[in-house]
Amino acid sequence: MSDQFFFLFFRAYYELQYYTLYKEHSHFWNNFFTILIAVASCGGIAAWYCFDLYSMAWPLFVGLMQIVQAVFPHLNYAKRITPLTYVIQDYSYIYNQIHHDWNTIYSKSDDEISKLIFAYEQKISDIKGRYLDGVPMPYREKLRLRAEQESEARFKYEFNTQFERM
Repeated sequence: MSDQFFFLFFRAYYELQYYTLYKEHSHFWNNFFTILIAVASCGGIAAWYCFDLYSMAWPLFVGLMQIVQAVFPHLNYAKRITPLTYVIQDYSYIYNQIHHDWNTIYSKSDDEISKLIFAYEQKISDIKGRYLDGVPMPYREKLRLRAEQESEARFKYEFNTQFERM
């Protein structure tokens, strides 16, 4: 039963890493598009100079930015940042609780461990339901792999564990 608790422990850290990376990813792209739109919107003065030098490039850039500005609200990067902030805070708290319980896991019976696992899985499910319900979060394979690598490195260092690839 302690193996199942350790898996929950690892999964909680892995998901914390994944959501943290997802938030950073969303922040990056949200800021990137916001800056591009601001440059295109404030570029009227620069357009006089650029229009003489690059007569086709500037209108093409402004036209492209108009499309980006129309599509940007539907990209959902900004919509993910706030819910992910709350998810990360709550996951950090749960991860710390699980870590604390891991230190005393061998003094608990299988029934107590089973109840702990159920309680933590319920808390994790509640967090996801409370903050991520209705938030579009497409799966990101690169973020998953990075979160997995960081989690494995942390657990290998802290608990001297080896992970097998299936």
